[in-house]
Amino acid sequence: MAKLMEVIEKNPDFKNGTVSLRLLDTTFTQLTRKIGSEANADYKTAAPKQVLSKEMLQSLNRDQLALKEKLLSWQQAYNNYIDSIKSKIADATHFDYVFTSLIDYTSKYVPNQTLADYYLLTEFINAEKELYEFGHYWGREHMKNLLLKMKEWSKTKLYGASVGEVALEFETRSTRTDWTITQKSGLTVRTGSGGDTHRHDKVWLYISGLQGMKIGESRTVKVNADTGGFGAITITRNSLNCDSQLNDDGYFTFNPWHSGLADGVRSWPRVTKWTDEGSPHFDIPKPTLPIIKKVKLL
Repeated sequence: MAKLMEVIEKNPDFKNGTVSLRLLDTTFTQLTRKIGSEANADYKTAAPKQVLSKEMLQSLNRDQLALKEKLLSWQQAYNNYIDSIKSKIADATHFDYVFTSLIDYTSKYVPNQTLADYYLLTEFINAEKELYEFGHYWGREHMKNLLLKMKEWSKTKLYGASVGEVALEFETRSTRTDWTITQKSGLTVRTGSGGDTHRHDKVWLYISGLQGMKIGESRTVKVNADTGGFGAITITRNSLNCDSQLNDDGYFTFNPWHSGLADGVRSWPRVTKWTDEGSPHFDIPKPTLPIIKKVKLL
């Protein structure tokens, strides 16, 4: 009767989802060892001196295939999410991974005939390698790359870290109007002339230093016209109302208003300078699909 391969050591770490089995030496002197058969044998309950059986190998292959199906389901959900954001993150690409080694091997095992050699064991090792690569490397790296694309995209959006300077224009109907900035609220404000004053029927205000504003805070800038009336803008750094696991960088809204100006707001607020900083809202050290789905794309 053929000599059978045996398990000589088992190191389970089910808390972290791993278990390792050590078999008899598979060098040249053991190449003739075969797999056996043992009813209800399972790799998760394998013990030293136990035969490496068809049933034990089938239990491992069965769990590998079950995990593969879960990963493919995750892949589909992830790619569906990517499709949903492509109108904003145009260079987002699908995550594609093809399993080549992880297939159903169970029908090929014949007790007392199938060699427990290097080639048989390699089938399982390569299958485990693919499972690891999918979840712990390629999948994770793809999510990190997607977040980098989101952060790059955010550089020209109204996130708190990204807006460098905003400008707007007020107008009266008198070319002799003297404008004077009367309220800055801790922001850096200048007119089109470069200082706090300007003489013309129209005046541009340039406002920066917005990063000093806290989430939920509003500040108002005001410019008075000596012909009567004033122009003003209230800037608010709103909360993204995001999950607590994400960085709430906030986003800006601009509300211009005036009193007593004949033509009021001539040019509505626009961003004239970006900081070239992506939003830290997309800094996620250990990304998962549920967390990525919770990011706020303005």
